[in-house]
Amino acid sequence: MSILKKNNGPMSKGPSIQSISGDHWSSLKFTDGIMTDAIMKHVMGLCYLGMADAGEALEALSRLNDKEPDSWGKTWAGIAGNLEKRAKKSEEGGKQVSASTAYLRASTYYRVATMYLDDVYEPEMTEYTKESFACYEKYLALSGYPGEYIEIPYENSYLPGHFYRSPIASEKAPLLILTPGRDTWAEDTRWMFDAALKRGIHCLTYDGPGQGYALRLQDMKFRPDWENVMGPVIDYAEKMDGVDTDRIACMGFSFGGFLMPRVAAYDKRIKLIIADPGNISWGKGIGERLSMILKMPKAMRPKFMQVMLEDYAW
Repeated sequence: MSILKKNNGPMSKGPSIQSISGDHWSSLKFTDGIMTDAIMKHVMGLCYLGMADAGEALEALSRLNDKEPDSWGKTWAGIAGNLEKRAKKSEEGGKQVSASTAYLRASTYYRVATMYLDDVYEPEMTEYTKESFACYEKYLALSGYPGEYIEIPYENSYLPGHFYRSPIASEKAPLLILTPGRDTWAEDTRWMFDAALKRGIHCLTYDGPGQGYALRLQDMKFRPDWENVMGPVIDYAEKMDGVDTDRIACMGFSFGGFLMPRVAAYDKRIKLIIADPGNISWGKGIGERLSMILKMPKAMRPKFMQVMLEDYAW
C-alpha cells in the first residue's frame, strides 16, 4: 500500500487517526516491500542531518524493481555515483560546500546499496563499502566538520572509527562512545554525535565485529563478550587529548544497546551507560524470525526473507 493512498492518518481531513486509535507512524508505508519500506524510513530519518535528500530517496524508490536482479544495489549506487561525480566537479571548481554536501549524501547511498543485496558475498558489497568510506572522508576533509578517521588497536587487527572533537568543549571534556546496532553503521549515529558536539561533549564512534566496515572489509564477526571489544576502545579513548577520563559514557543503540549492560558489568572506567536496545529480548526476536524463515522451503521464500536469513547468518 502506498503512503499516498492511505485514507487516514496525517494526510486525511479532520483529526489524525493516531489521536483516535493510537496508530504508530510505522503503519504508514512507502511500499508493500517490508525491507524496502524499513530502509526508506531509515534514509528519510537522515535527511535533516544532510546525509540524504528526500527527493533523491523517492527517486530511488521509483526506480526499484524487485523482479530485476541487483536492482537495489544498482539503483542506490547509481544515484551515489552521480552525486560523487558532481562532488568531484564541484571540488575541482573550488566549490567546497557543494562538493562536501554531495560527498556526504553519496556516502550514505553507497551504504544503503549494501543493505539489501541479493547476495552478501557479491563483489559489490566490498566495492560499495569502499566507495562509502572514500566519500565520507572527502566530506570530512572539505566540510571542516570536526571529525577524524581512527584505527583502534584490537587483537591482531584494528577497529575502524572516528573521533569527533567538540569545537565548544572545555580543555577537558566528557566523552560519549557510541556503539551502533546489528545492521547500523557508525556513521549513521550522526543524529547523536552531532547533538553531543553542540553540547560540549566529544564523541567516538566505531564499527565493532559484525558491524559496518569491520564486517565488510575485515570479515570480523559478532562476539558475545563485548567487554573485550569495548576495552580496547576505551584504552584508545583515554589517550586522546582533551578527554576527561573521569567522564566517559557509553551508549548503544538497537543491538548495540543489548551489548551495553554486559560491558558495564566488566569495565568500571565507564561512568554512565545508556542502553537503548528497542527490543526486550533480542535472542527471542531473532530466533523466532529465523525459525519462521527456515520452516519455509527456499524456493517459496519471498526475496526479503532469503536476504534477511543470509544477512543475519553472515
